Amino acid sequence: MAEAELSRFIRADLTGFWLPATARRVRWLRDDWVDLGLFTLARASATLRDGRLLTKSQALEVLPEFGLSAELLTDLCRRRHGQSVATAWRWRLRRAAETRGVLRRGIGRVVGGGEPLGGR
Repeated sequence: MAEAELSRFIRADLTGFWLPATARRVRWLRDDWVDLGLFTLARASATLRDGRLLTKSQALEVLPEFGLSAELLTDLCRRRHGQSVATAWRWRLRRAAETRGVLRRGIGRVVGGGEPLGGR
């Protein structure tokens, strides 16, 4: 796939799927949506910025750039490594709200930055 084509696909995925998905609050109570949304944001930003394709472990290192709280980052790391995590509804509600906000701001930054693949 050509770099320009990949860049267009990533931007379209972020703005056409992930950004509208943040309006649907209930789905963000689920672990899989939180994980996939945040990993997608980190991986997309690295690919657009410098053409790198990140593993999920590498994506965890990028996510703090988007202002994740320490609690949310710990939650992601623990789940990624198969460890137990908090399941209380109060935490799930807070995590969902934070994730949706991080995604909205992050997508705006990544797509609005207009950075081409590889920084070219």
